[in-house]
Amino acid sequence: MAELIVALDEVQKHTKTPFRIPETISYTDFHELQMLHKLFTTGRALWPDRRFTMGVRRDRLAEFLDTVGEGGALHVRFDGLGFVDGEHRIDTGPVQLDAPHMRLINREELEAATSGNADLQAEWECADETSIQSAAPPIPSKRLESITEAKRSPSCDCR
Repeated sequence: MAELIVALDEVQKHTKTPFRIPETISYTDFHELQMLHKLFTTGRALWPDRRFTMGVRRDRLAEFLDTVGEGGALHVRFDGLGFVDGEHRIDTGPVQLDAPHMRLINREELEAATSGNADLQAEWECADETSIQSAAPPIPSKRLESITEAKRSPSCDCR
């Protein structure tokens, strides 16, 4: 419980929004709050799980697939990521994700997406036992930042 209160206190300071101590909290939400606490206080933290989802603009899909290949090291910068905790949305501000061994798990689905107007979701997971590191302020990234936007995977296996 003490870790939860410390994490909530830091998130409150960062967002300038009061948070109530929840009566119950999911494993995922607790680990997200711990990650946000570390990110806001030290500038670095482990991502709360081993996968994430990234939006891909349909008009840049071919370029995206050429750029990422089958996977590998991934270094992506975002202007911000949003997390929802109860009735609160917590924005990280600029953040970079670094992972040494990622795999694009829905490449075949993306390659088959030849029609429609909606943007697509690229689903990534760690290809081995490594973790995803998050950092702020971000280090400039490569071509991916202009063709993607991040969205946290709604169903992740936290580790």
